Amino acid sequence: MKQIKGARVLVVEDESILAMFIEDTLHDLGCVVVGPALGIEEAQVLAAEAQLDAAILDINLGDATSSAIAQILRGSNT
Repeated sequence: MKQIKGARVLVVEDESILAMFIEDTLHDLGCVVVGPALGIEEAQVLAAEAQLDAAILDINLGDATSSAIAQILRGSNT
């Protein structure tokens, strides 16, 4: 199993309480949290510019989905 401690993880979640829970959990595991991004625009910037090891994406972001963010992340790993 790959080491999670020190991993840079993007969190995209539009529910602030859930975003804080995920952020706290990742910090407890020793991760470096990028974000959390609460909306699609912020998430796209972070996905394109930040060096990441992993991402946790909420699929439904209000009236949008996180599929564009997933495409950005997928493109950065090719």
